[in-house]
Amino acid sequence: RRWPETANIFQVHNINGDATSTFTAQYMSATTGLWSGSYVNTNGSMLAGGNINSNSSIAAAGDITAGGAVFANNWLRTYGATGWYSQTYGGGWYMSDPSWVRSYGDKNVYTGGQMQAGSIQSNGALTAAGRITGQEFVQINGVANMGWGCSPNGLVARAADGTLLSCVSGTWQGGGGYTQFQIVQGPGTNGMNNSLATCPAGWTMLSGGARIASNPYSFLPGYQSYPASATTWVAYTTDTKVWVVAYAFCAK
Repeated sequence: RRWPETANIFQVHNINGDATSTFTAQYMSATTGLWSGSYVNTNGSMLAGGNINSNSSIAAAGDITAGGAVFANNWLRTYGATGWYSQTYGGGWYMSDPSWVRSYGDKNVYTGGQMQAGSIQSNGALTAAGRITGQEFVQINGVANMGWGCSPNGLVARAADGTLLSCVSGTWQGGGGYTQFQIVQGPGTNGMNNSLATCPAGWTMLSGGARIASNPYSFLPGYQSYPASATTWVAYTTDTKVWVVAYAFCAK
């Protein structure tokens, strides 16, 4: 049975048809009854004031918009380089290759709980607000030279032979203390000329001093002795009658 498409069907009791019947209308409304059929086709919108229940799959060629939460008893599956996306904040999760789950828009990931992984690889610095604890060994690949400058204090490195080094007072020092010592003597000089004693490369200057010689009538005017740098000790005097020699006490 067929009604003109410009008419409305208002259900008073039942509208029955056999298996080959077709009901066509621009607007159909059933407020309390049951509307059923093996195939329902509409070229426009379908509005339901209650729930829509399906015993099989629901296929949509376009978007599905929900005003509330979406619940699923099984997987939420996507195809292509897609995943979950936050329309409000512009971030989410997606996959673009078989290996990595990626943060969309390179968003930061935050959790107040734990993150566990087989291994963690950082392409930049790794910062921890608390203690770092390992159940195995710590491998340090940063190589430094003992006695060379470093910054900031507290850095840890290793020498080429594997000796553990720490940045102390701006220089790399061995964790077990110094094992070699020597005193370096500068040239003797007098009268406004500096005597400089410098530790060899790779050595640290621990302290320094000077030896002076004068005639009985000299009162050592303008005499100075102090570190000129981290590796050099300087001594001088303004009296041409005073002879001065600088010394540096070096270790590594």
